[in-house]
Amino acid sequence: MTILIIILLGIATEYSGFIITILLFGVVNILTLSVYETYNSYMVNNSYISSELASRIMQTVLQSGAFLGAIIAGVLIDKVGCETVIKIIAIYEIILNILFYFFNKSIESSRKNLLIVNQALLLIIYQAIKK
Repeated sequence: MTILIIILLGIATEYSGFIITILLFGVVNILTLSVYETYNSYMVNNSYISSELASRIMQTVLQSGAFLGAIIAGVLIDKVGCETVIKIIAIYEIILNILFYFFNKSIESSRKNLLIVNQALLLIIYQAIKK
């Protein structure tokens, strides 16, 4: 809710508001990470995958994503600009999480609600940047 207020009031365009928005957005993403961990635990508890392999996959995916994401984002920002990259990321995240929400029936409803909140925030940020 705080991120929504900051964006709607136009505070996010100032330096301090931008920093606050980034920090709050980071907190929301950390909360969303628990959704992935929950699904990972679900896979282990139902014996679809061993705990050792699940742990390795989770760490590899997160670390590789952080590294490659930074490289790819840097190249894209140089070519198309920061605003376009943020729009691309927001749309990608929204589509990915909507697909995950509808095609995965095993995640409890509170985790699904967190995904919806995260994507609503991304959509709000996208709309704020679009103006």
